[in-house]
Amino acid sequence: MNFNLPVYINYNKFLLVEEIALNENPALIHYGKCTVIGFLSNSNSIQSISIPKIKSENQLADGVISLRIYIDKHLKEYINCTVQIYGEVRLYNSNQDIELKNFESSYSLIHKLRELQTKLETEQGLKPREPSGTNDKRMSFETKFKLEKEIVAMKQQYKPIVLVYDIKHQSVARELIVENLFYRQIRKKKARLKN
Repeated sequence: MNFNLPVYINYNKFLLVEEIALNENPALIHYGKCTVIGFLSNSNSIQSISIPKIKSENQLADGVISLRIYIDKHLKEYINCTVQIYGEVRLYNSNQDIELKNFESSYSLIHKLRELQTKLETEQGLKPREPSGTNDKRMSFETKFKLEKEIVAMKQQYKPIVLVYDIKHQSVARELIVENLFYRQIRKKKARLKN
């Protein structure tokens, strides 16, 4: 894993509930604003919905994946409805109460790993250098071991949550998901053609 600091995404990038909720490494999760479409089953989570045009054997049923959300406004009119949320991907510490002041981001976790690498290498008497990450072949075994141990602890401790800024009813949710995924494929193909 490299320790390059992520760039904040300052637009509402479309993400699936599954993309956020199933991310295995909190330090690599989306950093910035997003929009997510799903079923609001209660006031603190949004559930995945099945996507038309995907083969049934590759399809998850509605509600299989759930993603925590944090919102200040009352959601009574949105409960048990398909919605589109706009917000920011953050991380909550599963060992603490879910409070805004306790939220982290992928940026802050990578920053902590960078600081730990610098501290460990300084303690070993190595020359100061730009933090590189665990894939650095020049890194000592001891430093790599301690960093990987910290990454495992972060994976167990930090879970994704979306800090919601706005929420809207979405009557054509499945169709909108398909259109966003189609548009994403077009952008990827264009990017490949440029390279």
